Amino acid sequence: MVQVDLHVHVAGHGLAPMVRAARRAGLKVLGVAEHVFQFRGGRELVPGPALEGPLMEVGDYVARVRLAGGDDLAVRLGIEVDYRSGLELRLAEFLKPWPWDYVLGSVHDVDGRDIALVPDGDWPSHWAGYWRLLEGAAGCRLFDAVSHPLRLAALQPYRPADLAERLAALAELAAARGVALELNTDDLMVIPELQKTLLAACARAGTGVVVGSDAHHPRRVARAFGEAARALAAAGIGEVTAFSARRPEAVPLG
Repeated sequence: MVQVDLHVHVAGHGLAPMVRAARRAGLKVLGVAEHVFQFRGGRELVPGPALEGPLMEVGDYVARVRLAGGDDLAVRLGIEVDYRSGLELRLAEFLKPWPWDYVLGSVHDVDGRDIALVPDGDWPSHWAGYWRLLEGAAGCRLFDAVSHPLRLAALQPYRPADLAERLAALAELAAARGVALELNTDDLMVIPELQKTLLAACARAGTGVVVGSDAHHPRRVARAFGEAARALAAAGIGEVTAFSARRPEAVPLG
């Protein structure tokens, strides 16, 4: 059993319902990682899609998350930050004042274009740009983990012929930098075989794996964690990674 969900969002439905859902699911660790563009100051730095709720103040968010949970459920303070090449110093300054347990890096757009909204003829070049950003996120030392590295594959049918080799190289880069890669259960339900390829690459490279439901609604907390546990076990991975104060913690599969 996977007992750690390090990727839930609270802007749309609030923190308390997510915590209750985590307890119902039997989780031991819940990681709250709201999008950077949901925050005042963060949205100016990294523009995003329509807000899921009111624009948030980072300080208020930090205080509420730090007070959540209890002896039966550890709630960890995270944030999901879209990687931007050339903005590393500004992103670091935005993150610096706050006591994060972990920071997720992600790629949602390439050259200002949402990864889901690209004409079919542009997919090869879009994949190349997407992969450069993934490698940048894994190598820039801003992030503790890279979330949903196969999200582009979950959104469209095109696949680079060397995708397995790219995943192997990404896992090796992440391992060298001490960065985990995410098994995202939203994507696991869409592209299970590619997610298994990712896990195999992580197992070979010794890359840490975090598991995240990417839940934006309480009903989706710990979604498909049974499938995740089976995929991890099939890859020979017996533990997942959590974080506290930016330090990784190994949590055995229950």
